[in-house]
Amino acid sequence: MSIKITHLTSAYPRYDNRIFIKMCSSLATNTNYEVSLVVADDKGDDNANIKLCSDVMINILQTDSFSGSMQEFLYANNIVITGSWLPYKLFDELGVYYHKIDSAEMLAGKLTEVLSNLNKEKTMQNVQIINSLSSWGNNIQNWIKAYEN
Repeated sequence: MSIKITHLTSAYPRYDNRIFIKMCSSLATNTNYEVSLVVADDKGDDNANIKLCSDVMINILQTDSFSGSMQEFLYANNIVITGSWLPYKLFDELGVYYHKIDSAEMLAGKLTEVLSNLNKEKTMQNVQIINSLSSWGNNIQNWIKAYEN
């Protein structure tokens, strides 16, 4: 199985060659990784495709709410690495498979560990957990009750 790396950017225009040439092409040329570039500019189907074409999602923001995007990556069987300081205790309680790190400095080691033991069988349980947690079918009645009150 080849490892896929996707570079996400919202800071550069879609056709800005600096990112593609300097980062993505260089990485693809110098490794055995399958590299792609996704520009978060709400054009095309990139938002959905990124979740499906990735193996690993990293979320180590300083603060975060209960991330819908992270749930989408989990649902798409990505291995997620996130900061232990972020509010995902519910994922622990529900048995979601993901990795936590205590600081950004630990990312390189954790990513190396995850990529060298890339086994997505453990992520299969996440589909059902995220579906029960966030799908419209499982939540619409709660939204209706909240609206009516």
